[in-house]
Amino acid sequence: MDVATLSPSQPARDSPGTVCWEGNAAVAQTVLVGMAPGHYDDLDSIAAQLPGGRAALVYFGGKIGLLRFDGTQITLSEAIATLEADARVRYAEPNYLVSLDGAVACGPETEMGKSG
Repeated sequence: MDVATLSPSQPARDSPGTVCWEGNAAVAQTVLVGMAPGHYDDLDSIAAQLPGGRAALVYFGGKIGLLRFDGTQITLSEAIATLEADARVRYAEPNYLVSLDGAVACGPETEMGKSG
């Protein structure tokens, strides 16, 4: 498993693009996962449930799993539902884009894509 530290000064490498999820922009093919206590070492096997799943453990005020998956085989909605069904996962949510003003809004006029 990769261990990463988020830095606002570093641009995302190999970015998969963005999608619109419930009115907010999110990184496509990426899910943030909070693991249940005692299951941080299971992140790779949790990621393996998704087509092309890869995992990184991110330290950002605590441990958060960052999962990337193959978006040509599964939608963001399906990926989140799959992960939420796993007892080792406390939560799974889109990797929202944010600015100093809050979440980055999106909609049809932004041409970011559709949710899910």
